[in-house]
Amino acid sequence: MSSFGLAFGVMLLIFSSLIYPVVRMLRSDPSFLKKALSEVVDCREGEPVLVPSSSRLIALAGLIVILAVDGGIATVILHRLAEGAPLPELDKVNYFLICQAGLFAPYAVSKLAEVIRLPFLKKGFAETSPPAPKNQ
Repeated sequence: MSSFGLAFGVMLLIFSSLIYPVVRMLRSDPSFLKKALSEVVDCREGEPVLVPSSSRLIALAGLIVILAVDGGIATVILHRLAEGAPLPELDKVNYFLICQAGLFAPYAVSKLAEVIRLPFLKKGFAETSPPAPKNQ
């Protein structure tokens, strides 16, 4: 077996072990993905009201892209290690990781907006807030 085949096999094994729990959850509860990609906006009669979230969908797509790219990079690194070849320079890794994190920006902004908006939506906020100053 070539060193590339070995590296590819190791990465395939790692990927399969990460995907298996997700597939198992999807088979046991088909609405699992729908729930995961939705946000709770309200509760009616004890049931949460779920609304599809575009930021969560973008984050999922970004995660898939990141896993694919990082898996490819890891496969090349494992291949080079198996052959005894020198590794490439990794001085630009920080910049690359920051760019990857940018794929999660819409989700982070959505969550930040929710945190900022949440105190104003709580029931009884108007009753507990201090009175407005009087204009003289």
